[in-house]
Amino acid sequence: MKKVLMLVVAVTLLAGCGANKHDEMRTQRLTAQELGLASTDEVTLSNVKEGEADALGGKRITFNARTNKGRNFACSYLSTPALLPFDAPSISDFKCQPK
Repeated sequence: MKKVLMLVVAVTLLAGCGANKHDEMRTQRLTAQELGLASTDEVTLSNVKEGEADALGGKRITFNARTNKGRNFACSYLSTPALLPFDAPSISDFKCQPK
């Protein structure tokens, strides 16, 4: 019983270590797709901020995106941690609005 309890504690700690890390390249790729751009080279991200975690560990990520043609967008998405620490967090509610 003591070994099972220690195993549960260890797994819980390891799951928390890899949970919900912000991936800049993934964000840039998804932003380029959302804006209909052909490449991630056509968009620059700035002012990236992570909000407070909710009850499930999800965080609202907000940032500014600027295209090479000078268009500015205010973007955000919800990043929810995966169940396994080595899986990427899931991204939902991705939206970009012109500034």
